[in-house]
Amino acid sequence: MCCKVSFRDAVTSDAEQLQQLNIIAQQVQGIYPRTKWHRPDINDIEAFYCNNGGFFLVAEKDDQIVGCCGVRMLSPTAGYVLRTRVHPDWQGQGIGTNLVEEVVSRARQDSRINWLLLDVHPKQEAAQKIYTKLGFSKIGMVYHGEEIMMECEVRS
Repeated sequence: MCCKVSFRDAVTSDAEQLQQLNIIAQQVQGIYPRTKWHRPDINDIEAFYCNNGGFFLVAEKDDQIVGCCGVRMLSPTAGYVLRTRVHPDWQGQGIGTNLVEEVVSRARQDSRINWLLLDVHPKQEAAQKIYTKLGFSKIGMVYHGEEIMMECEVRS
């Protein structure tokens, strides 16, 4: 089921590939980006994620970015999981599960992080299953009921 991918921290030069991945992954599911413009956080990963105490990972296969996922710190003890994406050509091979597992693992290694939060579109049923399998639970709806909010305690 799973293909062999490697994970690494994203770098500034990944921005264009990540923008395209973000758009295509959402379009295939019928979830279009809220704006037609590129996501500003992806254009400045260091400022938005890393300088905030978080991180942004990419999954690579044969030097091609096939997935991504980031964590931005919301508070000193809570991180927000953003931009979990897998290219449609690579979906169904365990990459999304491996990405989220890696994010949760990194969060558990960071003594500051007690909780991870995320939001997911109701159409993203596969993503919801991954999150639930990895310990996230639904806590409500956000964005005027358009997104499901989930949380995971990474340290008790």
